[in-house]
Amino acid sequence: MHWIRHSSYEKQIKERGSAIFLAPMLILMIVYLMGFLLDLGDALTKATDLDQSVEMAAASATTQVSKSSFYETGSIKLNPADAYLVASSELQNSLPAETRLIKPVTVVTIGPADCVRGTVSIRLPFRLIPGSADRVTYSTSSAAIAKGVSTSTVPSC
Repeated sequence: MHWIRHSSYEKQIKERGSAIFLAPMLILMIVYLMGFLLDLGDALTKATDLDQSVEMAAASATTQVSKSSFYETGSIKLNPADAYLVASSELQNSLPAETRLIKPVTVVTIGPADCVRGTVSIRLPFRLIPGSADRVTYSTSSAAIAKGVSTSTVPSC
């Protein structure tokens, strides 16, 4: 009987040290998970900010009405060159922090409407996974229509 108690005591002593190895691994996994979630949240926030920036750029581009078309025929059409300049300037000025355009801004005008597309590279602050890229690419587009047009149907981009 005494021998059984003694062997169970030795077994407890041998197993007592296993928690020393598990605790650091658990802490390391939690740190990696927190870094991943912070990177993901930061990228999603910047992607949402880019969506808003592209919407503002599209709305700004619709202010560039072709004066000749308006005064000659009374129709509202956008001036493609001016719409491009205004949209690209607006998008450049309102980009979220630590993002950069990786493709030129695309502005397509269709009569009184426009479609603006922007593609950016978003820098990830932590990048804890070895060998992974420190940037992700995000692309979005938005369409808008000039005021004073009898239709409210915006073309799809």
